[in-house]
Amino acid sequence: MGNKSIQKFFADQNSVIDLSSLGNAKGAKVSLSGPDMNITTPRGSVIIVNGALYSSIKGNNLAVKFKDKTITGAKILGSVDLKDIQLERIDSSLVDSAQVEKKGNGKRRNKKEEEELKKQLDDAENAKKEADKAKEEAEKAKEAAEKALNEAFEVQNSSKQMEEMLQEFLADNVAKDNLAQQSDASQQNTQAKATQASKQNDAEKVLPQPINKNTSTGKSNSSKNEENKLDAESVKEPLKVTLALAAESNSGSKDDSITNFTKPQFVGSTAPNATVIIKINGIAVGQAVADSLGNFTFTAPETLTDGTYNLEAEAKTADGSGSAKLVITIDSVTDKPTFELSPESSVSGHKGLTPTLTPSIVGTAEENAKVDIYVDNKLVASVDVDKDGNWSYEFKDNELSEGENSIKVVAVDKAGNKNETTDSIITDTIPPEKPTIELDDSSDSGIKNDNITNSTLPTFIGVAEPGSTVSIYLGLKHLGEVIVAKDGTWSYTLTTPLKDGEYNITATATDIAGHTSATANLPFTIDTRISYFSAEIETTDDSGIVGDNVTNNTRPTFTGKTEPNAIISVINSETGEEVVFKANDQGEWTFNFTSDSVEGINNLTFTVEDVAGNKKDFSFSYVIDTIAPLPPTVSLEDYVVLPNGIILSGNDLPALVGTAEPKSTILLMRDGKLYDSIEVDSNGTWNYQFSNKFLQGAYDIEIISQDAAGNKSSTVKYSFTIQTEVVPPKAELDASDDSGAKGDWITNKHNALTLLGTADRFATVNILIDGKTIGVTTADADGNWNFDISRNLSDNVYKITVESIDPLGRTSSVDYQLTIDSFTPIPTVMLHDSADSGVKGDMITKINTPLFTGMAEANAKVSIYVDGVLSGEAIAGDDGVWNFQFTTALSDGSHDVTVKVEDIAGNTASSSAYNFQIVTQT
Repeated sequence: MGNKSIQKFFADQNSVIDLSSLGNAKGAKVSLSGPDMNITTPRGSVIIVNGALYSSIKGNNLAVKFKDKTITGAKILGSVDLKDIQLERIDSSLVDSAQVEKKGNGKRRNKKEEEELKKQLDDAENAKKEADKAKEEAEKAKEAAEKALNEAFEVQNSSKQMEEMLQEFLADNVAKDNLAQQSDASQQNTQAKATQASKQNDAEKVLPQPINKNTSTGKSNSSKNEENKLDAESVKEPLKVTLALAAESNSGSKDDSITNFTKPQFVGSTAPNATVIIKINGIAVGQAVADSLGNFTFTAPETLTDGTYNLEAEAKTADGSGSAKLVITIDSVTDKPTFELSPESSVSGHKGLTPTLTPSIVGTAEENAKVDIYVDNKLVASVDVDKDGNWSYEFKDNELSEGENSIKVVAVDKAGNKNETTDSIITDTIPPEKPTIELDDSSDSGIKNDNITNSTLPTFIGVAEPGSTVSIYLGLKHLGEVIVAKDGTWSYTLTTPLKDGEYNITATATDIAGHTSATANLPFTIDTRISYFSAEIETTDDSGIVGDNVTNNTRPTFTGKTEPNAIISVINSETGEEVVFKANDQGEWTFNFTSDSVEGINNLTFTVEDVAGNKKDFSFSYVIDTIAPLPPTVSLEDYVVLPNGIILSGNDLPALVGTAEPKSTILLMRDGKLYDSIEVDSNGTWNYQFSNKFLQGAYDIEIISQDAAGNKSSTVKYSFTIQTEVVPPKAELDASDDSGAKGDWITNKHNALTLLGTADRFATVNILIDGKTIGVTTADADGNWNFDISRNLSDNVYKITVESIDPLGRTSSVDYQLTIDSFTPIPTVMLHDSADSGVKGDMITKINTPLFTGMAEANAKVSIYVDGVLSGEAIAGDDGVWNFQFTTALSDGSHDVTVKVEDIAGNTASSSAYNFQIVTQT
């Protein structure tokens, strides 16, 4: 805990005590000590609020301000638990009051009282007046305290004990004026007055009876009721007395007043030279006299038996008396401790045995004692005994060793008495060795130690740790348990007959500590008959389909499996050849005949005799087939054959169909590698659907027929072309018919036009003019075609449609616009207005680079000639207007201009000469 700071606040009925810097109200603890209120804040500071009890009664406004809230004094007073009230006598509880002691070691005075005391010392003559004033203040304080007492009961409904404590507190307040008036400086001058005041006030000091919380206590009548006054001199302070066990008699804990000394010594203190009477259980057993320092000792006169005793020391002097009490317990013996392994750490039926190195032990001892645990005389732990006399401990790693451990438990009670118990703990954490297991000789029929028996109730024997339990399992089934003999042997006989077959019997050994060994297992076979036999052609000799017992090898090797080490004889009924051989330890065998088998079916008879003497015959047939099958047929399921013999399909996932020898296998090859195999049905037909799309192009595949014996036919090659795209047709005018610009489908020819084009190879090409078919032609092997339009076409625009139908029946078409244009108008020529200077239209200009203009067919080419010489060219616009600007100056004089036009169809026309004059000089 951090350092506590003690702050003092002097409260009146309207004080607000600010504790906001010390935290929230939550967690603050409040207690009362005399007239003071002690507040311990969440930060550990103790605040002493002087006079808070008086200032918290009903009608006053004392409040305490915390960081989170402000609480009234009355509410705080209402929350105080009785156990937190510490009302003390006035001479020890009034904060900062000054006690009259020559040595000056009394409580510190508060500042106000020091000032008042200083004033009294300076003015001794006013001592009596001040004493009367202090007396009056004490009366007021007493009345306030009585009021606080009543209100405290109203708030808390406290116990009668609280009433008595507060009453005593009120009585002590009467002496406040006496204590406040004394000092070393004025003691001699005011002794007479002080003595007189003391007598007067002692006479008035009446101890009130306990207050009944259901009635009002009323005010003190010490100043009004003279008949209740007592003689102050008859009241004497009680002597202070202490009493305790002497250190040398206080065994065990030094502060528990428990000892194992039966004649203990006691020590105490009181007034010097006082006579001290010692009582035990109310009976005076002796006395002692305090020395000059007030110390005294006393030893019990007789031996005290074990038990609890009430002691009292009564001290007396001429000036008064006092007493002190002490309760002690004599405990000279302690119970013998017990211990044993806890149920979870022990092995049932085996005392002291545990399967772990960290077991738990439990035990009993005298309640609240301490138990020391020793392993092989080495202290490993100390534990406390609970109030019911029980204790437990779990050993830690390395505290116990494998095997026997000597355990000593020493109990030490509160009085220091000891008792012990010794025993052993045996730790067994190591599992036993794996047991052995084998067939007993009486059950091991046939070849010894081969673990094969014809006994259906075999007996098994083995060796394991003596005294352990062997558990026997057949597979996962628990058969039973046996106890291992002292010599380590065990045996077990099956009680339920087993059928023929292979079994696995297992055994584990579990020692008395519960540890289980590894598992021992023994595979064994019950064989009362020859239960199985298999035969087949060796895979390497089984041509064709493996396992169908058809081969083209006339001397195949045969393999199979039967009883291990059985003797086998076999005869071929067709050839008469017989062979005898033996199966190996696993029952596997192999052999072959020395002569060829016959073509077709061969029948074999096997006679098997096992190691137990059982015999049985088995039959086996196989086929020799050395004749190759006929070549298969193959074609696409959906295809056409072009005139040049090419097989064409438009399906990029083609399917194949064909025929072959029934039950044979078609080997499909691509690029010289086996692509897939197809089974031929019993009718000799087969089909195959490719699963991966083909790209457009030509392909070659090969197919082979292979019969069940593995004989293969000759290879059949099959070629086909996949064409998924439709080739669109194209067309153009023959170059000799395409006048004007080439490829613009504009011509000045009227008849006998020839069309040229391309399409899919061997496609049918239809020619349409304005939607009407005028003829049909066919593309050649390269896709080229031509067509002559025999009809006469007048000048106009025509829609030419070329439609192509490929060999797979897929159609594509294209349209062209054909223009027949056989005439162009005669062009005109004249000076442009901008070049006709002077009189307009007189064909005379002064501009020697004149601009000429005229009309011609739209987009026609215009050639300009001056005096018969070509001067330049222009292109008529879409409106037929053309313009030409001379860039080279013409000479003065008369000139003739003519123009020649050629339209886009190649038609030409010339204008008449246009005469004009250039006059640049006058």
